[in-house]
Order: sequence, then C-alpha cells, then structure tokens
Amino acid sequence: MPPRDLRLLLAAMLVFAVGSAACLAQSNVRYENERMYVDGEPFFYYGFIWYYPCTPLEMLKEYHYNAVDANGRGGRLQEYDRAARAGIHLMDSSVQEWIPKHPAFLAWFLLDDAAGEQDAKLVRERVERVRTVDKTHPTLVDLNGRTIESDKLFVDTIDIYAPYAYPIPTKSYQWYFHDFLDHLRDGVGRKYMWSAFQCSGIYSFHGHMGFTSRDMHMYPTPGQFRLLCWGAVAHGMRGFMFWPISGLLPPQADNGDRTAEALIMAHELEIIGGDIIEGDEVRDGVTADCQDIDLGRIDLADSTIIIASVVRDKYQWAMDEATATATITLPRPKQLHGTLTAYRFGFPCIADLDMQADAGNLTIPAVSVDVTQVIVIQEARGPREQYQRELAKRLPEVAAHTQMLLEYLHAKMQHVHARLHALEVELDSADEHYAQATQLKAASEQAFVNDDFASAFGLARRAQQHYRAMLYDYREYAESLLDSAPPGVSHLLMMPYTLPRFFAAFDHTAVTTQSAH
Repeated sequence: MPPRDLRLLLAAMLVFAVGSAACLAQSNVRYENERMYVDGEPFFYYGFIWYYPCTPLEMLKEYHYNAVDANGRGGRLQEYDRAARAGIHLMDSSVQEWIPKHPAFLAWFLLDDAAGEQDAKLVRERVERVRTVDKTHPTLVDLNGRTIESDKLFVDTIDIYAPYAYPIPTKSYQWYFHDFLDHLRDGVGRKYMWSAFQCSGIYSFHGHMGFTSRDMHMYPTPGQFRLLCWGAVAHGMRGFMFWPISGLLPPQADNGDRTAEALIMAHELEIIGGDIIEGDEVRDGVTADCQDIDLGRIDLADSTIIIASVVRDKYQWAMDEATATATITLPRPKQLHGTLTAYRFGFPCIADLDMQADAGNLTIPAVSVDVTQVIVIQEARGPREQYQRELAKRLPEVAAHTQMLLEYLHAKMQHVHARLHALEVELDSADEHYAQATQLKAASEQAFVNDDFASAFGLARRAQQHYRAMLYDYREYAESLLDSAPPGVSHLLMMPYTLPRFFAAFDHTAVTTQSAH
C-alpha cells in the first residue's frame, strides 16, 4: 500500500477534539512528588520543544502527541484557542495574567539551554515574576546537562528538572542510561525528570564525526528510537520533549519509519503512561542473567512494571538492537499479595509469561526481548483487563502505523542492500535475512488488507528483526576489516545507513566476498 494511501487511512481513523475553547473550563494542573497531574489524572508529557506556529496543532493531535512548548512564540490567545480545540497542551514563557487561566496551558517554560550563574539568576527572576500571576502551574527550564555543578544552580528554583537527554552515539547505551541519566539524577537529587530528547541528528556528533546532514536526519532508526525512549523511562524519564519537530512529523522519505514507531509508542504510553507516572522506581530491584539486558522496575499498589531493553556495548550506537533472551529475577514485591501472574504488555495483545516463586523471589525464565519489552506482574485485581481492552481498541490503527513503518524501512534497507551488492559486498546470511524480510513484508500487507490486524502487526515486527539481522551481518563483516581499513572511516560503522560508505572507502577487490563466506 503506498505511503500516501496509508496516511489518508490513518487520518480517516483518527478522531480528535474539535470543541470550542470558550466552552472549556480551566485545566487543573499540579506538580507534586515530581509527578504531573492534569485534571486529577497523571500526565506523561509526549510532545515537542520549539514549536513553530506554521505547524498545525491538529496534526500534533493526529499523531498522538499531547503537548508542545511555545518557547517564546506563544502568548497569543488564538494559538491557545487552537490548541484547546485540538486537545494539545502548551508551555509558554510569555508571562501574562490570562495564560494560566486558559484550558490549554500546562507549564511555564522559562529558559532554553540554561547553564551557569547568569542563567540561574535570570531563571530566579522569571520564577518570581511568574508567581505574581500564577501560584500553581509548574516551572521548567531546559538544562544543558553537561555538568552537575551547573545544573545544581537551578534545581532549587524550578519544579521540573529537564536536562538535555541528547544521546551521544560515540558512547554506549549503558553509558547513556547509567553514567549519564542516573548520574545526573543522583547528582542533583531528583528521582524523575523530563528530557529534551533529540530525534534527528546530534550537533556535536555531526561536527566531530563527519557525517552528512542526511545521515544525521536518518538517525535514530526506529529501533533505536524505541530503545532510547523505553530505556529512558526505565531510568527516570517521565516526559519527552522531542526536538526537532521535523524529526518525527510529518512522515517524509527520511523519517517515516521513525514517525510510525513514535506513533506506536504514543499509543502504549497513553495506556500505561499514567501508571508509570504514579509508580515508584525501585533502583537495582531486578536482575537478569544476560549482560546484554538493561532493566528498570516500577512498583504500583497492584502491580510491578519491568522494562527490559537490549543493549550491546560493543556495538555502541551502531544500529537497531537485536533480540536477546534472559531469565529475569526479582524479590517478590512486598505490596503484592495472593497469586501473582506475569505477562508482556504491548501490541498486538497481552501475552502470558511463565513465572516461578521460590524463597521469596520471582523468576521469569527465558524471556525473549526484541529491542525492548514491558513486563507486568500483578495481583488478581491488577490492570490486565483494562490494558487488554485498550490494546484491542487501538490495534487497527497501530497495525496501519506498522504498515507505514515497514514501507519506509523497506525502502531504506533496499537502498543499502543494493549499494552493497554494487560494491560486490555479498554475504549469504545477509541476503537470506533480506529475502525473509521482504516476504514477511508482503505477508503483513496481505494480512492488513484482510483486516487481520494482529497478524499484520506481528509479521511486520518479524520483518524488522530480519532487516536488523541483515545489517548486523554486514556490520560484523565490516568490523573484521577494520585492521586494514583506510584511516578515518571507522565512524561509518556507527549507523546502519552509512555502511555502504565504509565499504566504498576500500578498493573493491579487497571487500569482494565469496558465496561460501
């Protein structure tokens, strides 16, 4: 199905608020215990930073984002009315008395790129001014997150701690989750935070590593995006302020697959994000017997949420992570009583897991994790039925998202595969994975046409696995040539779409492989 037809199908399926802003009451927004609530419900910020008025707010809602930062371009009643009609919340830095009374207003965004004593003084002055017109809505600044000493200047002044969470591809996933996110939280004394999360390109990485702007626009891949988001949730992130807006909206040739993955995650967070907000993180409260698995644990009154992500440090930020299998163990949560059950949360539906209880511990054996996996352990009165109803209701729309994802992803993989063959880089295993992915893509499309949405989703995910495996085969072969590689090309192994440029740097005869390789 052509991408344009898929977008028309999605637009026809999506319904969003169109009521008059004048008929809406002021939203009740509060921030307490490092958690945000809107009209009494926990609120997980899933939107953008640096909003441009030319972007239709209705489009943000269509793609299941819930908020955006006006960042100095707000303060106009017509924009707030548009946001309220579209069901989008706004953050603003324009201090006017009417703004906190408007139903679309969410929080005060007081400064971008905050760092140092001068900015800290400016933020204190702005907080004082804000509190002359509004005593309730939270304040927020976007901190650069480079040093704890700088960030500490702001944490006693602002409500929401929001450091940059721009991933650094030259480091590892484990570094990002533990040495960056956890280190920042510990250093400033905050348990939860929001992120200014870059979803298209890295300034410092781009400047120092020599990638083209097109390469950076194609980063992160869909799997990396999913891994980074869920991994960050496991490490205290309770709001995503994506940047730039063009990285995820609208889908174009470079970002359509990532846009679709972001849509799928938006649906998941709309279902389980409120529970994540209300839960309590338990640091080091769960273990796995596989070093490639990163884990997070969140406890609620009737359930425990475990987030497992596949991280392989040797690959750093090279490409989507592959599947790993692990046995997961945790002490029996003290707040849970009676018979406990475990299951996978996510599309297409809830899937039961075996779980064993022994000497006060719970063990879930042989859990297969594809990029990330959300696991729920619950009492009989837990949220399973509610989760399942929501997953089933959203599945047709989500299946359409996976078709869009697969369409764009296939185009990219087809390009990489063809370029490598043109360079006479031929690997039987990579060719087999590519062929399998192509067949699964066709089967997924047919299942979608037949309204078999569960199969369409599952087949699309399996196709993604084979595309990743194809890239890994090429990447591992490229690693074997590093000792004889021309100088200055090793960085091209950090992203999947630059693999052809790595091999092109050699004399073609040096990288030609035989079928038996």
